Amino acid sequence: MTELVNEYDEALAAAYDEDVADAFSPAVIEPTVTLLSSLAGEGRALEFAIGTGRIGLPLSQAGIAVHGIEMSEPMLARLRQKPGAERLGLTHGDM
Repeated sequence: MTELVNEYDEALAAAYDEDVADAFSPAVIEPTVTLLSSLAGEGRALEFAIGTGRIGLPLSQAGIAVHGIEMSEPMLARLRQKPGAERLGLTHGDM
């Protein structure tokens, strides 16, 4: 069995939100959350590789119950520090 290597260490996790700042813009997030909310309806959402919560947090704020799976513990630690993270179910693991 091949050992999985987690490339998102603490240094990368610390810089992630800034490195992909364009992906956090309302022009990207709002239509994504609108579409996913409509698809979820009254149901829940499971986000693979939730990272620092770029989609999971605003989706949760839109009223969708969100559970995320993330392989990088440093990314999850960053997410857990953000307002609203307590409403997310989070699992550290490999998809």
